Amino acid sequence: MPSLQTIIVNEPDGITLFKILIPHENLRYIDIVVETIDDLYVLLDGLVPNVQKMIIQLSQPRILSYIWPESLLSCLRLTEFTLLDSSIELNIDNIKSILPFMPNLIKLTLSIRDTPDPIFCHGPYLESILNEYLPQLRQFDYTMTHRSVDQILIDDFTQWSMRFVFNENKDFKWVHIYSLPWPSNKDDKRQLPIVKGEYNTDVKIFEWIDHVLITKSSDLIQLKTCFHRVRKITIDISIDIALPERIRKIIFTKPLFTSATNIIVQPFVRHLVIQYRLTDAEEISNLAHQFPYVKYLELLFPSNENLFLACFQTLFSVYDYINAKRRFWSYLISFSTRFFYDGLDKNLTNLDIHYWLTRNTDLKFIKRQICVNCSNSILSIWF
Repeated sequence: MPSLQTIIVNEPDGITLFKILIPHENLRYIDIVVETIDDLYVLLDGLVPNVQKMIIQLSQPRILSYIWPESLLSCLRLTEFTLLDSSIELNIDNIKSILPFMPNLIKLTLSIRDTPDPIFCHGPYLESILNEYLPQLRQFDYTMTHRSVDQILIDDFTQWSMRFVFNENKDFKWVHIYSLPWPSNKDDKRQLPIVKGEYNTDVKIFEWIDHVLITKSSDLIQLKTCFHRVRKITIDISIDIALPERIRKIIFTKPLFTSATNIIVQPFVRHLVIQYRLTDAEEISNLAHQFPYVKYLELLFPSNENLFLACFQTLFSVYDYINAKRRFWSYLISFSTRFFYDGLDKNLTNLDIHYWLTRNTDLKFIKRQICVNCSNSILSIWF
């Protein structure tokens, strides 16, 4: 059947694929239900080298040992990939094992149900994986359900618009994350969460407030008395109390005028966003003092070239050149900013910016690999 270009197989229990199958170079569109992720590995291992769109539904948990694909970059023409999980307990390593074989992907859809892996709740880390393996990605449709506990780290996505919904009964709690808009189009196959074995068709009725706007000091007090589920705050005043441990993300919308001597350290904040332009590098020192354990940082630097450079130099300064220990935010995983100052060459490539950073800052002393990406003037650096 050399002219066959489309295969659609909706066998409820899924089909099994074997490595002895002969590759089919003419297939362009595949929509099938397979038994386990091992069957997907067989498919990716050079079986359909010219496929352009693939929709895969997994029907059963893994029953075999790990079978990793061997044909590197086997699906170079694949631009749309959908993976639908029917509560088979996928983990993040499964996803990381799949993505390298579709480096030119433009649209990715993941529907992951009842996963035990909390990493799927960690937006910045999941986004870093997508950035690493899928540099051409333009659309990410996502839904995920994870049985949760209060202590789990749930961190907002920064590149893709997501909504968080929390469900609970007397025995369990769930977090459900889904990308907006929902559905993304008429062909969106993502599924709503399952609660006690049934579809939850109205996810809004279980919603907890997890993000509040703080405009006055009394609002901060209510974080401890009223808003027991809030994890993220947007604020335009100085913080004069110790925030609850569950507050992991803070967004500042206006400049802060807090002296270094009056700062109250907030050790539990992991994601810090500053939406106004800093005036000088000293503000970086104050912010690092107040929020010392930040892992995900978004800042706006001055547009003056000298101040812009000074902020970068301060942010990435090291005090131990041999061991490359950073002076500020030693736990930093991701940093982003608008890479722009008056007179900047707008045609700089990622390689040019990487060279600029290593030439002008102490990043040259960092021994581990640094990922640098600049898109639409937004610079992202992953450590």
